[in-house]
Amino acid sequence: WLTVPPLLTYWLFLASPWTVLARDLFLYHKVPGLALEEWLAVVAMVWALARVAYIGAIAQLGRLIARQHMEDTLREALAHPFRAELEQGFGQGLGQGIACMASLTSPAPPTGETSSDADLEYGTYDSSRGSRMCIKEKQTLMLVERKELLLKQAGCKAALPGYLRLSVHRDRIVEDTVTALFDRPVSELLAPMVSVKFEGELGVDAGGLTRDWFDSVGRCLAEQARQSASTKEVALLATAPDQTLIPRSVGSDNGDVSSEQQERFRALLALGRFLALAIFHKHPLPVSFSLILCKHMLRVPVGMGDVRQLDPEFYNGRVAQVLKVGGLAEINAALGEPLTFVSAASEAVPEPQELKKGGAELIVTDENKTEYVQLLCEAYLCGGIRREIQCLLQGFWDVLPLEVLLKSNVKPRELSLLMSGVAHLDPQEWKSNCDGDRGEVQFTWFWQVVQDLNSEQRCMLLHFATGSSRLPPGGWRELAPRFTVKVTDGGSDSYLPHAHTCVNQIVLHRYKSKDQLYHKLLHAILTEDFGFA
Repeated sequence: WLTVPPLLTYWLFLASPWTVLARDLFLYHKVPGLALEEWLAVVAMVWALARVAYIGAIAQLGRLIARQHMEDTLREALAHPFRAELEQGFGQGLGQGIACMASLTSPAPPTGETSSDADLEYGTYDSSRGSRMCIKEKQTLMLVERKELLLKQAGCKAALPGYLRLSVHRDRIVEDTVTALFDRPVSELLAPMVSVKFEGELGVDAGGLTRDWFDSVGRCLAEQARQSASTKEVALLATAPDQTLIPRSVGSDNGDVSSEQQERFRALLALGRFLALAIFHKHPLPVSFSLILCKHMLRVPVGMGDVRQLDPEFYNGRVAQVLKVGGLAEINAALGEPLTFVSAASEAVPEPQELKKGGAELIVTDENKTEYVQLLCEAYLCGGIRREIQCLLQGFWDVLPLEVLLKSNVKPRELSLLMSGVAHLDPQEWKSNCDGDRGEVQFTWFWQVVQDLNSEQRCMLLHFATGSSRLPPGGWRELAPRFTVKVTDGGSDSYLPHAHTCVNQIVLHRYKSKDQLYHKLLHAILTEDFGFA
């Protein structure tokens, strides 16, 4: 369209004054003989070029300032490793730990539980507005507070970028993402619009590619976390005993840091920014982070119930056993020597370490066992990953400052839901929140097939159709646009279903049987392709 006759005339009009200028100035050495409108065109073009150069220079300067800020943040994080805050009275008795368990349930609703039951359990149900409205309101308040803070820092709205543009390769999506996010100014990260381009792929981002990017990075992070120890150097996250995700150990909690380790710490800073970005732009991730990590993000003290939920075996064997009456004597008898102030072995710290100076010689007694349990649990939660946690938190707070989180009054469990969305996909609820060609037999077959799919396949189907394998915090009611199943007369029944992720629509061809639809659908969702982005 740039070469249509009207535009060609316009390009020639813009170019002709420059031709005359070059000829008169360099060939004839005289004042150019330009008409008034031609002089105006020259001035306008000079102004436009200067404006583009100025914007580019400001953007580059912003990148340099942002990178210097992140490097300073990295040095600060490495110099001050993280230490967990413990609840008041932590370790003073078994009753306190057991009482805490009443409020500690899995972030995602258990299978078969209704939304209302789950929301009542979380204490966020509003019968007048529907499920999880309180979480939605807190998220809205959080975003309003963050935008107001950003506007206050920028001075005026015109100074804020309108777009965050990213270009990544799908085969190295995590590496490209952390590189792209590390040195971006916060104002650019919080731009109202995000545009993502996957290198080597066609597609214009109208929302679907952005959802695909968030979801693909999350799935890749989770997949890397499950890798074996032989390949753990490429993973930023590790799997905790409760199967949630925590930062993977890079090095010791103190001492010098190599250049390779610094790059890993930079990646964790960028990862923290990515997690906050997912909340800000309302794109839940297909990952589940430890509730304890969410408490760290909000600076909420950790309780004994948190430790018990994270690792019941550790809690029962090393904490409850010490605290119960006569427990120390039983442990000493089993060990054949007195229990001392040394840590428990973990994946991050395989060799026990002193919990305090001279701890290897300090015997645990009934008088000091509370202090021992506090130091033991804190070391078990953070030992070996103190710097890693601090980098992740600093990156997260860089985008969503702690003061903004506290003003919104968001709770750790709610923060977990905001990051991960709703994992359970109920086929009946899905169907009841669907639009489409209900009179077509393929529509009926489709929902019968969805009923037959397992949980993983349903998540893959949702990802295929919407660009995300998780729902927003409010469930199906907050999925916008609504999920749609369309039956088309175009093509043939040999074609695979395709999707329009920007409008959350899946398109089916007129398959001749439910079995044919089933196999075509499975083939489509396993190809890792959206058909139309």
